[in-house]
Amino acid sequence: MELILNVDEFKELQKRYSYNTSKMARKIGISRTQLWRVMNHQSNPGEQFIAGFKKAFPEENLDKFFYLKCCK
Repeated sequence: MELILNVDEFKELQKRYSYNTSKMARKIGISRTQLWRVMNHQSNPGEQFIAGFKKAFPEENLDKFFYLKCCK
């Protein structure tokens, strides 16, 4: 199983806060490159991504932004 970012919800959150990719990456505590990779499904969100997201947006429900993909 792999954890996948719900890109549509993530982009909606970015729009709500008026964060560009660089500002969102800084807010979460990851590099802009890593954020791009996760948003384009080149990489899965890791522990640092998820922890940073939860710290930056504690009021948001993680289930809305991340889901498990069972099989390829």
